[in-house]
Amino acid sequence: MDILIRSGNLILVMFLTACSSMNNFNSVYLGVKDLVTTEIYETSDLSKLDIDKNFIASIDSGDEFLLKKSSTNESWKSFDDFTLIIKDGKVIQSIGLEYDFKIGNYKGFKNFKASKSTIEFKNPPSGYMDINFNYTLIKDGVIFSRMHNKEVEYKLIREDFKVDLISWHGSNFYWVDINNNILMTKQLISPFGNKIRISK
Repeated sequence: MDILIRSGNLILVMFLTACSSMNNFNSVYLGVKDLVTTEIYETSDLSKLDIDKNFIASIDSGDEFLLKKSSTNESWKSFDDFTLIIKDGKVIQSIGLEYDFKIGNYKGFKNFKASKSTIEFKNPPSGYMDINFNYTLIKDGVIFSRMHNKEVEYKLIREDFKVDLISWHGSNFYWVDINNNILMTKQLISPFGNKIRISK
């Protein structure tokens, strides 16, 4: 999509005074600018998309990209040619990322019951490991949805998980509407701290 805007924080670089010419200054400034800017989509363009067939996503607070629904109900594909399998807002499998994983027998958060699933990482191969989930309703309120282009009522659900075999634990968050449809979610997707943010 053409309509991307750049946003970011201006960093003051002390060593700019050492630059001997305006050309050097420009080179340094542009290099730093590339490091601190992030591409985001404008709300006016997102509101034109089919809300049932698109997600906005970013990994590790990087550039935003669109996830488009594939032919199967739970498969979502990016322009970078990787695929996420998403069930009830939960990323249960990645295909094409550095640390691909798959979660089996995921029961979801809709009934707020503790559950146990399995998780497997591909790089390096981990084999199947138990992963335990617990759920807590944190609060409710109103959130602005960029695809809806309006404020929407939400419930915020925290999903606490742990994988005892590798001493990995953490929390994921789901903002859902009154019908339990995902408005936004923030999830850990690897033991190395990688995160994904998905929203409407």
